[in-house]
Parts: sequence; C-alpha cells; structure tokens
Amino acid sequence: MRPDQQVAERFRRTSVRNALRLAKLLLANKQIRVTQAADQLGVAPSTAHRLLTALVKRDYAQKNFDGRYSAGRVLQRPSTQHELYAKVKVVTRPFLEELADRINETVNIQVLEFDEVRFILSVEAQRSGRVGDRTGHSLPLFTSAAGKAILASPRAAGLLESLDPGTAGGVGREGFMQELDIVRSRGYAVNKDQTQIGVTAIAKSFVVPPNTVMALSAAIPTSRYGPDSDAYLMREMERICLLIEEALDKELDDEGF
Repeated sequence: MRPDQQVAERFRRTSVRNALRLAKLLLANKQIRVTQAADQLGVAPSTAHRLLTALVKRDYAQKNFDGRYSAGRVLQRPSTQHELYAKVKVVTRPFLEELADRINETVNIQVLEFDEVRFILSVEAQRSGRVGDRTGHSLPLFTSAAGKAILASPRAAGLLESLDPGTAGGVGREGFMQELDIVRSRGYAVNKDQTQIGVTAIAKSFVVPPNTVMALSAAIPTSRYGPDSDAYLMREMERICLLIEEALDKELDDEGF
C-alpha cells in the first residue's frame, strides 16, 4: 500500500471509530451540541460537525430546531430491541440452565452493541471457583470470544466493512481477519486471558429470527481449561445452540417478531 493510501486508510478507520463513539453519545444523551461532541471525541468542532452530518444523512442522528442533535430513526428502536432481548432471555434460560448443569461452568448469552458485546443473560455454575454472573457487563468486540464468534458469522459480512478492528488484540486488521477465518473453519471462537487474566471463554454464534446474530458462551477459569476442553464444551454447546434456534424460531414467529 502506498504511503498516501496508508494515510487515507488510517483516516477512514479513525472516522469510523469516532462515528461509533458519537452514536453511543447520542444514545446516552437526549441532545448534544457540536461543541459537546467535539470535546467528548477530542476532535475539532468542524470534524464533529462533519461526523454528525454524516450520521444525519444515514438516519442515525437528527438535527433539532435549536441546533442540537439527538438519536435518529435508526437508533430510536430501544423498545423493540428490549422486547426482543427479554423474549430471548425467557426462551434461552432453560437451555442455559441445562448447559451450565452439564458442563458445570458459567454460561452466557451475549449481543452486539456497536464495538462491544454485552451480556444479557448469565447462568452460573454450582461449583466453587466459578466465573461469576456478568449480566449487564460489556466486553470489547474484537478481543472477546463472543465478539469474534458473531463477526465470523456469514450474516455479519456487511458489518465487518463498517467496523475497524484497528490493532485488536495486538494483531492488526489483517491478523484479525485471519483469526476470523480460523473461527469460521472450526465453528467457534476462543478468548484465553484476552479480556480478563485467568478467564478463558469459548463462544458459538446463533441466529435469532429474522436476522440477528447473538452468541452463546462459556466462561471458564483458565486453570481448568485444558487441551481437551474445546471438544467436550463444543459438543454440548452446539447441541444447545440448535435447540435455542429451534425454540426462538417457533416462539418469535408465533409472536410476529
């Protein structure tokens, strides 16, 4: 890549990263001024204005009569999203309880939110020394097992074009894409001590109708994670993922989601 192309690529990645941060600000604040956005992002007001204008054009933001900006139509879907998450939690809980009982490790459902994955449901193992309930917590998208599993899904192909792994996990964009190829090949993702020292996670994606990708993950103390863990865990997790997809397909179809 020529030096001018490298500069252009770095500029594009920075713009994408700032646009994601700006979308988060719009969700966290009812209204925001250009100067406030610039301060939060650490950029010039002209740059913040350009990013806000781009978000307005794509319906992620809207400009109000007083000159301030608020979340646009695309971001104004929390009630529907919360309803979907609530339904997913009700439907999947029995399966997670079964899985946690069989593998005796804490298991989770995680969802994509901008450049993070959030835990919407955790079921803890009963044994001592288990990983705790993480419901409501978030992890970086590009280093978590759930994030990699979701991004490796064929349904996330378009999403990858708009997200910037940057130097995720110290491997850079090319290295990260190679990691996703490995995830696709074996059907699951692993995060060993990348997001928390002493914790290993293994994750597999599943589809929520009509087109939402979530992840089922198991969190294990690294001291208990061995060379034979993947085969055993994935045998159980693949079975549960299939049951979850079947149950969600029926439940959400009946309720018109």
